Amino acid sequence: MQSPGRALRRARNWLNKRLVQFQNEFLRNERVLGHPFQLTLEPGNVCNLRCPLCPTTTREARLPKGFLRFEDARRILERFPYTVQLVLSNWGEPFLNKDIFRIVRLARERDIRVQIESNFTLFDEEKSRALVASGLDVLVVALDGASQETYERYRVGGRFADVLANVRTLRRVQDELGDRRTEVRWKFVVNRFNEHELERARALATELGMTFQVVTIWTPPDERKTWLPVDVAHTDGRNVRGGPPRCHHLWQAVSVNFNGDVFPCCSEFAPSDRLVNVLEQPFEPVWNSPDYRARRRINKGAVDCSRCHLDRDTNWYRTWIGEAEPRDGFTEPRREL
Repeated sequence: MQSPGRALRRARNWLNKRLVQFQNEFLRNERVLGHPFQLTLEPGNVCNLRCPLCPTTTREARLPKGFLRFEDARRILERFPYTVQLVLSNWGEPFLNKDIFRIVRLARERDIRVQIESNFTLFDEEKSRALVASGLDVLVVALDGASQETYERYRVGGRFADVLANVRTLRRVQDELGDRRTEVRWKFVVNRFNEHELERARALATELGMTFQVVTIWTPPDERKTWLPVDVAHTDGRNVRGGPPRCHHLWQAVSVNFNGDVFPCCSEFAPSDRLVNVLEQPFEPVWNSPDYRARRRINKGAVDCSRCHLDRDTNWYRTWIGEAEPRDGFTEPRREL
């Protein structure tokens, strides 16, 4: 039986989520009543693979690198008490962080649903048992292919057979412990080099008891011809528009890097673009600040990602956003908070 305090917190957070979702879906108001309920928290921005379109591969040396510490994770979650959905991964391989399972347990103790996305190349039986014990809700395994030849075109440095072996180990451990609470999902990002293996990958996912998720690749302008699938059924408008059809992040989510830097979207990381550092200052004054409201105003309709990327000198901006012409209407300068 849950305590009265825990029940009240769960009810409060559920009501907050519904309130924010209503504003996001229907009102698109600049000042959000309520608090962000989705949090992307970066366990670290170090990776063992060299995926060609990932900013981690080409990131500037001036940007900090490191791992999220357990005590910092505790403090960050305390800064976002209305969180009900946590993505515990972003710009690196999360299982390189030695505290990752402690952080998962910490979030689950707060009734937060936790998802991790991993290349799953660095796993073994010991980690499988730790994962099951942590209570992780969703494990997303990034597997862009159904053979070594196609997989390594993007997941450079990875071995397809190792990932499958690690999934089988996890499944065996789950069965031994009688605990399959964690959903294991195969995420297949379709590109020109792997689209012919889509159905084979789906069959393998079924064999392994994995949910199968097909994702459209999002490429920068110069790389579209190289990576875009030939079959138009495997593409969507993001590759023409340069972004999703609608922004939800500005209304209901925030992203926090391993060092406490806060951004309105998981695709930002430059220190000069941070909104605040929550290990040093509270987040609440920022949520409806003039800067945040201005971002929402320009993104009420069609998405203009360039308005949230104010550091125009990063390789990420020059590669992905730099060729896009900014839309009119954003006139307020960036304010120091």
